Amino acid sequence: DWGLAGLRGEADYPPAKLNEIYHEIVAKHPGRLLLGCGVDPRRPDAIEIVRRGVQEHGAKLVKAYPPAGWYANDKAFYPFYHAIIELGVPVLIHTGPSLGHLLSKYSAPQVMEELAADLPELRIICAHAGFGLWRDYAAIAQFKRNLYLETGAWSREASAHPQSFYAAVREMMDRAPGRVFFASDHWGFRGTLAPFVQAAVDMKPRAAAYGIEFTDEEIASFTSDVAAGLIGLTDQASS
Repeated sequence: DWGLAGLRGEADYPPAKLNEIYHEIVAKHPGRLLLGCGVDPRRPDAIEIVRRGVQEHGAKLVKAYPPAGWYANDKAFYPFYHAIIELGVPVLIHTGPSLGHLLSKYSAPQVMEELAADLPELRIICAHAGFGLWRDYAAIAQFKRNLYLETGAWSREASAHPQSFYAAVREMMDRAPGRVFFASDHWGFRGTLAPFVQAAVDMKPRAAAYGIEFTDEEIASFTSDVAAGLIGLTDQASS
């Protein structure tokens, strides 16, 4: 929900309607797609949108985008987070650089640290693990166990700099074991996702070529188990 960011103006449909549209799309592909609902917490009906998304449409998580102009640790939004906690779903928050005048300062490592400390029951997924700031987010996640790190949009790194990619995943896992997982987020990137997916599936032998070791359990955790546990599909993780 970038409507209040002044980047491109409001979308053709309000957030509530967009979530309904996504719900209809997901419903046509059972077993293949799952729903997440997104909204800017500055909107007066944000909590209502989230509750409807989870309770009526079956959303598995909530997406929030602070670079649109609001600090993730602003106490004014804590009722929004408390609603997410009550609904039993995680919140996926963009971390790191963003487009145009959208700024990473709104979800900076220190901001996320305070949010995680204030609301230990809130499961917070740091989208992209902060991109180039990943080491800062990993250091904080080491001590804030409700922070999770995902590698969405790291496809370029995995392709162009595989050794650095595997080394980063190794360090993130060492600092936040059981809370690091693969994500694609292929929006805006050209080409197919297949190489990135393969880089994750074949992570053990490929990383070993650079002297970086992963166990079979860590590979399963990275490619399926952590994400499945977060969205309530634990019994399906192995598949």
